[in-house]
Amino acid sequence: VVGHTEIIENNKTGFLYNIDEPGKAIESLLKLKDDSALRSKMSAAAREKIICSFSVDKMARETAKIYNGNLN
Repeated sequence: VVGHTEIIENNKTGFLYNIDEPGKAIESLLKLKDDSALRSKMSAAAREKIICSFSVDKMARETAKIYNGNLN
């Protein structure tokens, strides 16, 4: 899935699959439906990733780096 890999880490914060593989989507949804511990674990990991990677402070710092020419 194009564009989502920045947010979703396959099997950690969610599931990635090709658009032409609907069976993989169904398999992933059923896995989450049947495993509450996995849902909780993936949910917590996704929340942490979003907080760490996409906070307002971090986004502001990264934007400032671009404007200051210090992109590392």
